[in-house]
Amino acid sequence: MIIVVVAEFNAEVTEQLADGAVAELQQAGMAHKLVRVPGAIELVAAADLAVQSYPQAQAVVCLGCVVQGETDHYQYVMDTVSRGLTLATVTHSVPMVHGVLCCRTPEQAHARAHLGREYAQTALTMARTMPLL
Repeated sequence: MIIVVVAEFNAEVTEQLADGAVAELQQAGMAHKLVRVPGAIELVAAADLAVQSYPQAQAVVCLGCVVQGETDHYQYVMDTVSRGLTLATVTHSVPMVHGVLCCRTPEQAHARAHLGREYAQTALTMARTMPLL
């Protein structure tokens, strides 16, 4: 099973990411669970809790979109998400795929909204690889 956690902030982008990820998992015949959270920072807590709640989880795909604004908030969010997902991966030995778009403009975000399938492919590859290690 692969868990897909989607941030609702910037939903016009994150829903496209989620649609692509779910389509890829369905095409691969992989069981999955879709969970929604308010924003990118909440992805970390949800991913961490997901692997505790679903011990059969082979990977977690975290999807979000953060667009740079006029303050430093963008950088704090991305640092928190990146470090949190890395820590959760190491703590649980379950891959946490970092599918959070980090864009300077909304146009960049929309241009990358198709990447959900690729993030799901990464999760599928890691789910197959981890038992071999």
